[in-house]
Amino acid sequence: MIGMPDSEIEVEEPSIIGPNAELDERDVLAIISNELQLADQGIDFVTPLDYYIGNPNGREVEGRSTVTSTDVADAVEWIMPQIMKALTQTNEVVIFDPLGPGDEMQAELESKYVYDVIMKENPGFITIHEFVKDALLQNYGVIKVYFEDEATYEVQEFTGLVEEQVIVATQAENVEVLEYEAQEDGTFELKIRIKTPHGRIVLEAIPPEQFRFNSDHNSVCLEHARFLAHVTNKTASDLIKEGFDKEVIERIGSGTRNNLSDYRFAAQDETTTFPDQSQDWALRMLEVAECFMQLDINGDGIAEYVKITVAGADIGTPTDILSSEEISYNPFVGTTAILMPHKFRGLSIYDRLKQIQDQKTALLRSILDNVYLQNNGRTVVVEGMVNMDDLLVSRPGGVVRAKRSDAVSPLATPQLSPEAYNMMNYFDQVRAGRVGVSPEGEATPQKIGARVGSEGVERLLNAKEELVGLIVRVIAETGMKPLCNKIRDLCTMHLDAIQDYQFRGTWVKTNPAQWPNRRRMTVRVGTGTGDHQAQVAALSTVLSFQEKIISQPGQAMVTPQTVYAALDDFARFSQLNGANKYFLDPNSPMGQQNAQAIQQSQALQAQQDQQQGMALLQAQVDTAQAQVKMAQAQQDNVALKGQVENLKLQLSDLKTRMEAINKDEDRKLRKYEIDERTAIELTKIEVEAQSEENANFIANKTSVSGV
Repeated sequence: MIGMPDSEIEVEEPSIIGPNAELDERDVLAIISNELQLADQGIDFVTPLDYYIGNPNGREVEGRSTVTSTDVADAVEWIMPQIMKALTQTNEVVIFDPLGPGDEMQAELESKYVYDVIMKENPGFITIHEFVKDALLQNYGVIKVYFEDEATYEVQEFTGLVEEQVIVATQAENVEVLEYEAQEDGTFELKIRIKTPHGRIVLEAIPPEQFRFNSDHNSVCLEHARFLAHVTNKTASDLIKEGFDKEVIERIGSGTRNNLSDYRFAAQDETTTFPDQSQDWALRMLEVAECFMQLDINGDGIAEYVKITVAGADIGTPTDILSSEEISYNPFVGTTAILMPHKFRGLSIYDRLKQIQDQKTALLRSILDNVYLQNNGRTVVVEGMVNMDDLLVSRPGGVVRAKRSDAVSPLATPQLSPEAYNMMNYFDQVRAGRVGVSPEGEATPQKIGARVGSEGVERLLNAKEELVGLIVRVIAETGMKPLCNKIRDLCTMHLDAIQDYQFRGTWVKTNPAQWPNRRRMTVRVGTGTGDHQAQVAALSTVLSFQEKIISQPGQAMVTPQTVYAALDDFARFSQLNGANKYFLDPNSPMGQQNAQAIQQSQALQAQQDQQQGMALLQAQVDTAQAQVKMAQAQQDNVALKGQVENLKLQLSDLKTRMEAINKDEDRKLRKYEIDERTAIELTKIEVEAQSEENANFIANKTSVSGV
C-alpha cells in the first residue's frame, strides 16, 4: 500500500538525551528520523482514487461484465459545486469581529483584505478546490500558507562614469557588480545587477501523501501538533535557488526517486518521467522534508517550536540538515469532510460510499451478464450430432449443420426479477441518505410533493441539504477559519508598508503591520444550501418593514446604516459580492462625503427656504400695510370726495357770484372803456386843436418876422 510504512522496518528506539544537554546535528537527525518513521502516513491513498475513477476492483471474472459503478465520483462531483459556491462566491466566508465601538470598518477591511490575498494574490479557487476535494476523497486536505521572499533582477550598463559616480552606483546593498573596467580616457564602464526584493503570501494545497503528523494527534486543528512535516522531492537546482548551502547539497547522495504522488498518474494510465540524473547534476532529485516540531535544542529544559529542513537519499533516514530556525507557528491548515471526535483524520465520501459502490458494481455486473446471456445464450447439443464449427461461429442467418433436428436446443436463461432493478434504486436512496446528494430523478420536488405535500417537500429537501451543509460548515470552521487567521498573522508580521487599498468603492491607506491584535472571527456559512433562499426571503421582509418604518416621522428604529446592512446581506445571500456596487455604504468615506454633501445641500436649501419665507412674510406684511393704507386712502378718498363736493358747491356758488360780479364789473369796464375812449377822443381833439392853433401861431409869427 503506497504511503504505509513497511511493517518489517524496525524503528530504532532513540536514546534519551539528558536534561540541560544541547542537541548536536546527529541528535537532531536521529529525533527527526524517528518522528518521520512513526508519523501517521498509513492511509491508503490509492484505493479511494481508484474508486473515484472507476478502475477495476480486482474481482473481475474473465468473460463476464467488468463494468464499475462510480458512486464515489458522482457524489463527490455533486457536492463540490455546493461547497465551492459557498466558499468562493462571496467574500464573507470568514469575517473578523470588531474589538469595540468604532472598529467595525477596520474589521471589515481586514476581512476583505485577507480574502483578496486568497483569491487575487493566489490561485485561490484552484487551491481551495484541491483542498476540498482531498478532504472529500482522501480523509483530509491540507493547505500550506507561508510568506515567500521574492526578488526581481535588473541588469544595467553604464559608460563614461567618473570614480564618484561608480561609488554612488555600487554602494547600495542590493547592487551586484558584474563588470568593471577603466578606460584610457580615465572614465569607467560598469555593468551591475540590481536586486529588488518583494514578498508575498503563498497558499499551496499539499497532497495528503506528502503530509506527516504525529500519529497520536487528537484534533483536526493542527495548531498544537507535536510534529508536522511536508515531504517532497526537489532538484538540487531548486534547493540552491531557495538559498540552501551548495556544499551541503553536493554531498547529499542521490537516491532512487520515490514520489508517492506517482499513483495519481498511474490511476489514469499515465506515466511520469523526469530527467536522467546522470545528464545534469543540477536536476538530481533529492527527498526533502520541512519539519515543524517541539524540540529543546539549547538544553534549557523548555522545548522551542522549530522548523528544521532535512534531506537525504531516503527521507525516512535523513542525512543532512539544510536549515534550522525557531518559529512561532506552523504553516499548515487541515480539514476533513466528516469529523471524527478527537482525531485529525475524519471520514471521506469514499469511506461512506465504498460499500454502496461495491454492491452496485456487483449488481450491475449481474444485470449486464444476464442481458448478455439473453442475447447470446448458451446452447445444448447432442454430442457427435452437430458440426461444432458451425455452432461456435455466430452469424446472422448462419447455418448449423446437424444430423437430426433435436440435436441443438437453446439453454434457457431465466430473466432477473424486477427486485434486482429495484435494488439499484434502493442503493441510490441509501447513497443519498449517507452523503445528502442524488441525481435528479425520483427525488424531484414534483414527485415528492404529490405524496407528501409542499411542506413535506421542504422538510425532505432540507434534510438532504443539511448533510451537505454540515460538510460545508465543517470545512469552513476547520479549514477556512484558521487559514484566514494565519494569513492575517502573516500580513501583520511581514507587510510593514502603507498600501493603497480599494475598500467600499474608494481608495484608502492601510498598514497591516499596525493592525490590532484580533482573534475573534465569525464563519458566515450556513449548514444547508437552502439557507440562502430562506435568508433572502427573510431579508426581503426586513427591507419592507424598514421601508414602512423609515417613512414615519420621528421614528428611531431604522437608520441608513441598518438599511445598508440589510441590503448588503440581501446581495450576498443572493450570490452577489455585496451591496457596495449598487449602493453607497453610509460608513464609507464616499458615503460620509455624500451624506455631508446632502446635509450641506439640505442646509443651503433650508437657508434659502428660510430666506424665501422671510421675504414672503415681509411681502405679506408689506401687503397688509398697503391694504391698511389703501383702506385709509379709501376713507380719505371718501372724505376728500365730500370735501371736493363741498368745494364744488362752494366753487359753483363762487362762480355764480363771480359771474354776477363779472357782469357788474363788465358793465363798469365797458362804461370805463367808453369813458376812456371818450376822454381819449376828446384829448385827441384838444391836441389837434392845440396843434393847429400852434401852427397858426407859428405861421403868423413867421410872416411877421419876414416882414
